[in-house]
Amino acid sequence: MLTRLKLQNLRCFASLRCEIDPGVTAFIGANAQGKTSILEAVCLGMRLQSPRTQSLNEIIRFGEAHFAISTFFRGQELVFGYEKGRRRLTADGEVMAGGGGYLRQSGLVVWMGNEDVSLIRGGGEGRRRFLDFL
Repeated sequence: MLTRLKLQNLRCFASLRCEIDPGVTAFIGANAQGKTSILEAVCLGMRLQSPRTQSLNEIIRFGEAHFAISTFFRGQELVFGYEKGRRRLTADGEVMAGGGGYLRQSGLVVWMGNEDVSLIRGGGEGRRRFLDFL
């Protein structure tokens, strides 16, 4: 289970630290306060992909050169850092050579956004691609 999330220079956050208790967690706030960015950070930190953009440069806080996401999952710290087109991945302080080793340490995250209604209403190609991903 994800128990802690730390962000640095990600979207609207200069820094953020969240302790996540067992059970259901809800982020409540006004529009444009960063709720979706927190959920995006969980996806990035656990599966190395943003559900909102293909370009990691868009995720870096305006005026900064890098971002870092630290997730605590199953008692270990996973860190995804990004600067100038280069990723740095660590699991409990050990540098990971590639994404495969990092992903084996993380958990499954499924993002469902408004655009995913096309999985139900759209053609079969999108459903097949989604099932292949799962």
